[in-house]
Amino acid sequence: MIVTITGQTSGIQVTGLNGEDINIYPNPAADGIFTINGLRNAQLIRIMDLDGRIVKNINAAGKTSVELRLNVSPGIYVIRISDNKESIYKKIMIP
Repeated sequence: MIVTITGQTSGIQVTGLNGEDINIYPNPAADGIFTINGLRNAQLIRIMDLDGRIVKNINAAGKTSVELRLNVSPGIYVIRISDNKESIYKKIMIP
């Protein structure tokens, strides 16, 4: 897995899920609003708190991008992006 932090706009680029590029931005996500791009092979996006409780499940099948708005307490959350073969885990901060 390759993680790249780009430019002045904080963002995360992850290469995975059959070599597809997945971008999660902005991070931190003001007001809990962020976008995930590059989901060509993803089936499920799961957002969890650091205690492992599921905050949100999103069906990503057939989608290349999703914009999310989480109505959660400030903190760090784990994003699990998975297809039928592998999963990628990333963190996002909600200030």
